[in-house]
Order: sequence, then C-alpha cells, then structure tokens
Amino acid sequence: MSAPTKVSVAIRPYSVPLASPYRITEHTHASLTPANLTLPAQLARNTPGYRRKLVRKFLARRFFTAMTKDSSCSELLLDNQLCFALHSTSLMMTKTYKPLLKALNLTYPQYLAMLVLWEEDGITVSHISKRLLTDPGSLSPLLKRLETDGLLTRIRRAEDERVVELHLTDKGRRLQDQAQTVPGCIINASGQSKPDLEELKRQLLKLRENLKTLT
Repeated sequence: MSAPTKVSVAIRPYSVPLASPYRITEHTHASLTPANLTLPAQLARNTPGYRRKLVRKFLARRFFTAMTKDSSCSELLLDNQLCFALHSTSLMMTKTYKPLLKALNLTYPQYLAMLVLWEEDGITVSHISKRLLTDPGSLSPLLKRLETDGLLTRIRRAEDERVVELHLTDKGRRLQDQAQTVPGCIINASGQSKPDLEELKRQLLKLRENLKTLT
C-alpha cells in the first residue's frame, strides 16, 4: 500500500490535516467514502454526534477534489495540452504575419492561396482546396476578393462549367516578387535556426499525416 497522502482541509474554526492511504485512480474512487475518513480528535470532541456524518461527507468531498486536482486531472490542465500548444502557436504565427502581409494587402488565408497559385498557376478551385486542406465552398469569398483586387481571374471550363480554373493576372505575378522577403522575416522572428525549423516542420507534417488517417 502506498504512503498516505496528506491534504489540509479548512473547517471553521479548524484547519484539518487529513491522511488517506488511497491513491486516487479510477479503481479507487469508490473507496473514498465518509467512513474512510476519521475525524481528528479535536474536531470530533467539538462536533455533535448527529453532525459528524455531515462533516465526514464534507471532508470526503474536499479530499476527493484536492486529490483529483493534484493527480488524475493533471492531464486536463490547459498547459499540458498538445492541441493548445499548437493552437496558441498558430495564433502567434498569424499575428506575426499580419504586418508583413498588410504591406501586400493580403490576409493570411489569402496569402496561403497565393502561395499555391504562385506554385501552380491555372489550377482548379477543387485542387487548391485540397492543397489548403479546406472546403471549396469556404474558398469562394476569398477567391472572389482576390479577383476583385485584380490578382487572379476565375474561368469556367467550356466543356464542364462546374469546374472553375484560377489564373494569375500580371498584378498577381508581380506580387510574388514583393513577397520574397516574408519567409526570411518569419525565420528571424522565430528566434530559431533554419535547420531547427525544418525539423519542427517535419515532425508537424508527420503528426498531421497520422491524424489524417483518423478522419
């Protein structure tokens, strides 16, 4: 049996130190009953008999809460979550991009779309949505705005009007030259070396692929 875990519980006018040999796990939750907790002598002497049961219930509840916070719920602490580390880092990354992209008159989602088009001009909406891991419908307002800004044109195929192709304009191609400095600025802002960032990206891509198999 493991050594008792001591927890102090405040019961006016006493601060009661409790000790229990039970380690809090899903198998021993049922062991935490009021009968398992013995009242300290001072508290027992000053508590009427009919109230001792109520006090024991209170102690058991407080003991369970304290132990749960210290052990079994540590997995649910926000700072222990991988998902939050990824989410919060993504938020910081987007904020870092914001002033850089403002000079290009692009939002971050628009920048991602332009990256794909600079790499593969003339692709379809379906193709760019796959590259960006998003739904084609959600891209429509973004692409329409890029077209309004004169960066691309949307053309429906004559043989199948359901298919929309995206073609960069001269303005859209020239914007690529202006964006050349953005990646270097992000590397500098990260405070990490390029090899370290490449290794981080490799691990993130591996994680992404593993998660894709579950969806």
